Amino acid sequence: MVEEIFSTLDLTKIRDIGIGTIRYKKGLRQKVLAEQNTDLFFNEFIVGIDGKERYFKKIRIDMYKNIVNSINKYGKFDIYLGMEPQYIWDEVFKKEAR
Repeated sequence: MVEEIFSTLDLTKIRDIGIGTIRYKKGLRQKVLAEQNTDLFFNEFIVGIDGKERYFKKIRIDMYKNIVNSINKYGKFDIYLGMEPQYIWDEVFKKEAR
């Protein structure tokens, strides 16, 4: 996905990049499943302290790290995480010990 996006865009016009994962109000899953048979909600979601359902912390961190590493292959950009607490940012952007 990142490769396809970055092969299409003019990288000189990118100022910053925001990434995030799906989150939704409690009860949406039941409403969607009542109307449509889907595997969109594949038991990977938990209810967060804000009352919204989202991917487990580990899944979000792994997704963000993979996306950030892919983006970094194209240059140095300011990357931010939408609607994530500081401890997620710290984990995603921490420098790996060598």
